[in-house]
Amino acid sequence: MFDLSPSSLVFPKSSKAIALYGTSCDAIAELVSKFQSMMPSPSYFVDAIHGEVDEQAIVSLSSVGSQFQLNTHRLPFSDFYWVNGNHFSAPLQIVINDPLKQNSLEKRKAQLTNVELVISENGISEHLKEWGVVGSETVCLNPGDEEGLKKWVMSIAVEPALQALVLVGGKSERMGLPKMDLNYHGVPQWKYLESVCQDLNIPVVYSCREEQQDFFLAQGKEMVLDRFGSIGPLGAIASAMNSKPGVSWLVLACDMPGLNADAIRILIHQRDKKAMATAFWNDERQWFEPLAAIWESQSRGEVFAWLAQSQCPRKLLSVIKTQGIKEADAFWYQNVNTPEEKVNWLKHQV
Repeated sequence: MFDLSPSSLVFPKSSKAIALYGTSCDAIAELVSKFQSMMPSPSYFVDAIHGEVDEQAIVSLSSVGSQFQLNTHRLPFSDFYWVNGNHFSAPLQIVINDPLKQNSLEKRKAQLTNVELVISENGISEHLKEWGVVGSETVCLNPGDEEGLKKWVMSIAVEPALQALVLVGGKSERMGLPKMDLNYHGVPQWKYLESVCQDLNIPVVYSCREEQQDFFLAQGKEMVLDRFGSIGPLGAIASAMNSKPGVSWLVLACDMPGLNADAIRILIHQRDKKAMATAFWNDERQWFEPLAAIWESQSRGEVFAWLAQSQCPRKLLSVIKTQGIKEADAFWYQNVNTPEEKVNWLKHQV
């Protein structure tokens, strides 16, 4: 059993965590549920399961469609955590004015180090001022002010950055030549995908093998090494997520020469930020295309858990919450893996 003291949890450096104080656990859970529905992307609720014995007092993390029970103080990655202050502390705090819980709150006043919001029907209580935990800049909202609460939640919500992950680390054994260097659009494919993303103001990172890094260093390009060896593209995605936990990744494969600006615009336009991923739906094969997709930052935990049992990103998308884009041109995600397929693809473009 791990330490359940208020300061025992370790939050990722790039995330935001806010603990709620001043009322019952049930009221905190209800308020958090409301806040989660207001956010543009999923957030976790860190709580403790109440039980008659210590062994049952384990942490429960819940978000849209998922729940975890932990036996460690380290949390699965998320951009944002809501925390039950009756059990754990967090770098930021919300205080709910509940007169029946004032004595309980006073016992925890040392944890009120950065109060971001007070929720009260009658303004900020005098005891909070006396304790020195609020100031003139502290926001105070009425619990019935739904619009005000929503605006406040949106103001503090973490919006994950979107970057493109261009997969260039494949060994191209069937093609016989590096697929990143093939010319379909007048330039090597890696450079074509970069130019498309630059026109859409999306930063590009290249996923490559260790022996490729000198090439991209010489080009002055940002890259991330695939730290999972030869397990395939899911290892490349996991490596990128590990290098930048707060980023959502637009994953683009070099063996799909039909991927163009129109395809990427549709992915972004129809993106569901509360899902784990957004991907084109291949109606012919009845699966999501994982390498022409946006993998949200909150899917990081799902990716690493999946690697323990499978290396197939397509199967993973079938079991997590994935936004499928069905009005897609099959040309966009057509794979070209052999010299014959390349010749046929180019013939159809004439």
